[in-house]
Amino acid sequence: MITCLWLVFETKNFQTLDLILKAIFGKAYYIHISRIPKTVRIKPDQLQTLGETQMVEFKKTLSMRKEALKSLCGMINTDFGKGIVLFGVSPDIEVCGVEGNLDSAQKSLALEIRQKFDPPIISNIQLVECVDKILILLEAERARGVAYHEYDGRSFIREGSSKRQLSYEEKRQLSPSFLSSAWEGIVFEALL
Repeated sequence: MITCLWLVFETKNFQTLDLILKAIFGKAYYIHISRIPKTVRIKPDQLQTLGETQMVEFKKTLSMRKEALKSLCGMINTDFGKGIVLFGVSPDIEVCGVEGNLDSAQKSLALEIRQKFDPPIISNIQLVECVDKILILLEAERARGVAYHEYDGRSFIREGSSKRQLSYEEKRQLSPSFLSSAWEGIVFEALL
């Protein structure tokens, strides 16, 4: 006889969970751990505090995804190397929310990121609740060891709350200086 029991634990300490399950079931148990994401809640005044900056962009709808991803590319190409786009908030910080099938929206956004960024970026997409409306939060950072990223064949840089396309000369200057300084760091560490 096989008994199936679903338990939901909110813990990061799986050793403690293991001890609890052994105490309940003895040595033999099977566990399938899947993370159930918590809904993140933010307040409108937190959005006001954030505002649009060199690392944050608001987009009213998902139909503005192309412009949002260009901006994200510009953010991760800065010295900070990371950025946030929040869909469902207008640039004047009006919370509109995101409509439609949210699962499908997240999947298509993730697919576009995989297909259009070169080299690939590190990204995270999650749902956020604000005044009873759902927003989509997209966070990304530049991959380690990458001088700059391109979105749809072009590279951008964020300056304040606006973006511009990098020129060929700027990209050329970024690559050798970045790679030579990275190489010098590796050689220096090897000598220690």
